[in-house]
Amino acid sequence: MEDLFADSPDSMLGKNCSVVCSLVIVISLMLIVSATPSCETSTQQEMVNPKKIVHATSGAAAQSLDPHFVYETEGAAIIRNIYESLVRWPYGVVDGEKKDLSYSTNPDDLKPMLATNWYVSADGKEYTFEIREEVDFHNGGDLTAKDVEYSFERAMLMDRDGGPSWMILQPLTGYGSLKELASAALGKEVEDLTSLSAAEQTQIYSQYIDPAVEATNGTVTFNLPKAHSPFLSILSHGSTIGSVLDKQWCIQIGCWDGSSGSWADWWNPKATGTALYSTTNGTGPFKLNTWEHGSQVVLDRFDGYWREKASMEQVVIKKISELSKRINLFKEGKADIITAPFQSLGKIEGSPGAVVHTGLPSISMNPAGFFVSPVEIDNNEYIQDGPWNGNSIPSDLFSSLKVRKAFCLAFDYTAFNNQAYGGSGYKTHGPIPKALSWAYNSDLSLTRSQNLSKAEQLLKEARGGDLWSKGFTLPLFYNTGNYNRKLVAENLENNIEALNDSFQIEVHALDWNSYLSYMITNKVPFFVIGWFADFADPHNFANPFVSSNGTFPSWQGEDMINIFQSHFDPLVEQGITSTAESERKDAYYSISELSHDYATHIWLPQASGIRVVRDWVRGLPYNPVAAGFYFYPTKKVRTSSLRVNWNLFSPPGIPVNSDPATSLEDDIED
Repeated sequence: MEDLFADSPDSMLGKNCSVVCSLVIVISLMLIVSATPSCETSTQQEMVNPKKIVHATSGAAAQSLDPHFVYETEGAAIIRNIYESLVRWPYGVVDGEKKDLSYSTNPDDLKPMLATNWYVSADGKEYTFEIREEVDFHNGGDLTAKDVEYSFERAMLMDRDGGPSWMILQPLTGYGSLKELASAALGKEVEDLTSLSAAEQTQIYSQYIDPAVEATNGTVTFNLPKAHSPFLSILSHGSTIGSVLDKQWCIQIGCWDGSSGSWADWWNPKATGTALYSTTNGTGPFKLNTWEHGSQVVLDRFDGYWREKASMEQVVIKKISELSKRINLFKEGKADIITAPFQSLGKIEGSPGAVVHTGLPSISMNPAGFFVSPVEIDNNEYIQDGPWNGNSIPSDLFSSLKVRKAFCLAFDYTAFNNQAYGGSGYKTHGPIPKALSWAYNSDLSLTRSQNLSKAEQLLKEARGGDLWSKGFTLPLFYNTGNYNRKLVAENLENNIEALNDSFQIEVHALDWNSYLSYMITNKVPFFVIGWFADFADPHNFANPFVSSNGTFPSWQGEDMINIFQSHFDPLVEQGITSTAESERKDAYYSISELSHDYATHIWLPQASGIRVVRDWVRGLPYNPVAAGFYFYPTKKVRTSSLRVNWNLFSPPGIPVNSDPATSLEDDIED
């Protein structure tokens, strides 16, 4: 068993000898009295497999292990431990000992990974990276600039349906898909790229793909048609599309052969149709041992890693759908980390060796409420066609700013937080997540609270008073099984109906396909849905939420689109094209302010992240930009059977939880 005071800094013994000696005496006396509230004894559980870390998780199985195919969290969680990118994000630490959130999501803080330095041209259209030397792939190949060039060209040319290729196609070519690019290049509509001739494929490759990424003498240069501020974020470790492959090895096992006239043979594959479906060869700290699809993944330490080798010799990611089984494994010490929902934490907290962290930031906006105006009434069974007489709603109900503001103020944010998250969630405003702190407007006046008297006043004034006198019957919807969306609908039902007996809200449950169909055809007056980050940049939220060409505004009707087009589009454009952070920040701050002023959405409380680990887990990195866990700096440390509440007797000059160990950033020194 480790000495309880082994972590005390040596320097303290010189500077504070008398204080430390007194502290030792005090602690010793307190240990004699077992009933003291400052210490508690417990049965020490033997650490299981000190050199292996096990994560028991739920969810679906990974679709593939091909980093340019994967576009889901399960696969990304595996890939980020095997493959590496040019740059990486700084991490905090959330482990069995501490909760350090000193990570960053600001691209100015990105750290070198497979690149040692990089340079961005003044116009933001050229990015040049110096590639790290003496880096080996798992199969023994040496990393070169040509590998980087090949990797990004392959990622663009794969462009499978519903995949991640758009993230680099858009900044590097100006087009969001290869179909769109090919149609523009050839001057004709192209749907099936496999039908292109070798000459047509060569034309597209030579005109768009090849010039976008150039490798020369140990450097790689990306050439963009126009500035694209999130580009570095897209390249970073955690976004699998930036993973670097061994070109020679990939070609040998059947990946794209690098030729300009036959790339369409590898375009739009099925999951099992890529040569990297179940085999890997990265530069990361771990290499693939086995992948039992839907069951578990086993990774072994790569001892030829270019940095200091990982502490853990093996990583096991187990898929266990039954929550009770995951909890039992955790309590037995056979799982070091588990995935557990908020509602289950009461079964875990207080267990010997269990450490539960809540309140962790996440890069998502889920859920959010969207107003629709006008509502499509043709063939709409829920909204009456013809003049509004109080028995239905006017199709343009939410074209009124006063009505939108009233609904925002009628919503009970505190009740929703308590019901959905047990009070652990947090309020927000605007489309930019709090975790993107540099772009998040922290002005508290933008965050709404329930104000029924103000809501009543606004509804009395709206539409010349007709709304208050006539009343309305408003249908609200949620998809069956989605508890939080049901809570939102019932919250509005209770509070709007309480304002006026003539206000009626009917809550309807729809199956998911019907719910989605009604949303995308503008047949619901209000809907609730969410968005998770593709990459750590505010543009990935501003664009889908408030750009007139974004994903959600197209579902919100022409009245709302006009608001976004007139007031938000210039700011979205400023945010994506500006190369100065201050200008981007101003744009995103203004977007949050305008969203508040125009009441474009009901910005609902957000869930905080949860992490459940054993107390012997140390150095587990945290940054919400990436899925799953990055195990490179992680280790397991034997803990004492005696728990001491250090805060009760930490004297001046001795910081609580002092730790002489190097920081995580030192552990993963570049």
